[in-house]
Amino acid sequence: MRKVCPFDVTPIYEKVVPYDNVKWDNWVRRRGGYHEHSRSIPLKWTENLNGFNPKETNEFNQIKFFLDYSRFGNELDDINNAIDQVDGAGKLINALFIKLFAGGIVKDHNDNPSNNDDNLFVKTRRYHIPIVTHPKVVMRHDDNEYHLEAGHIYELDNANGLHGVRNDSPVDRIHLVIDRCPLFT
Repeated sequence: MRKVCPFDVTPIYEKVVPYDNVKWDNWVRRRGGYHEHSRSIPLKWTENLNGFNPKETNEFNQIKFFLDYSRFGNELDDINNAIDQVDGAGKLINALFIKLFAGGIVKDHNDNPSNNDDNLFVKTRRYHIPIVTHPKVVMRHDDNEYHLEAGHIYELDNANGLHGVRNDSPVDRIHLVIDRCPLFT
């Protein structure tokens, strides 16, 4: 886990917090298993997890833009630009909001369990932007525990080592999670 840079999440907070349970329950792609205590709202998502090629088109990589993508487009550009300044240029591949219910957990897991070199998560870098959080929300990675504060962007190596989350707070935690592919010149 690495704190990348500060980032003002106020404009995102003002747009996403009013979403009702119907909105949060709409996408069923990330249900059950490790994510049974969470709900997601996708902005941009690729289905081509094991054949992803950063040099190919959005169509080849099966990248879908969802209705809310345009609603958060300016904020996603600002996040991408902030990360560019620290980590170099990158292309936004996936973006989704994840709500972890109060009292919920995300069981420890690895997003590349078979160590597949062709897996999307080996080719991208994952960033968490906490929007709503609480000191009793703890993320684990490789036997270390972290509280991710709102107002910062964090990088998580989700393809190596185990990671999970425990929300022992009275609030639903909301993160914007993005995957970026570094641009190589």
